[in-house]
Amino acid sequence: PGSLINLKCLPDIDLFKSMEHFPSFRKMSVMEKLHNPVLDFQVGGYEKIFGKRHFKSKLNRLNRAGHLKFERISDFKILEKEFPKIAQYQNIRQGAAFNKTPFPYGIKDWQVFLEWLKNGVLHVTGLWLDEKLIGAVIMINDYGKTAHLAGLITYSPLHAKFSPGLVHLYLVSQLLKEESFQDLKLSPGYD
Repeated sequence: PGSLINLKCLPDIDLFKSMEHFPSFRKMSVMEKLHNPVLDFQVGGYEKIFGKRHFKSKLNRLNRAGHLKFERISDFKILEKEFPKIAQYQNIRQGAAFNKTPFPYGIKDWQVFLEWLKNGVLHVTGLWLDEKLIGAVIMINDYGKTAHLAGLITYSPLHAKFSPGLVHLYLVSQLLKEESFQDLKLSPGYD
């Protein structure tokens, strides 16, 4: 009672529609349709998106700023070491955009991510500039077939002028293709 519940992704819209007929439910709920784009590596044309000069120029700019390293994080200890920085970046980003901090309590908040990585549920990548983590992308790994971007994308606000989030997504997409993923399911939203 008194709580706002936001269901961002509904896998079966018919379930929601069946509840819409109840006046009490209709009075308290709003439904928005958002596109949920999927990047399909099996269908030609995705290369055109990432072959644009826009992406390459941003990557080159970041490379000129220092030694850039991008890699997949599969070791629990590396994620555990880097998560305080990831949580800090995410708190700043979400705090500025939505006035909320998703990780206010430290390790208790991110323990679930560490457990999921141990169990192979996550696809995690990091972006380092001169050995300092400047960004991370954490996605749900659907058995090596589909990566779901609705996880966590974050980057250092000090490096925002280099567009590390965009560069990171560019590199993640290339990695997923190399790892024989079929799809990258982008998060539903207005962009």
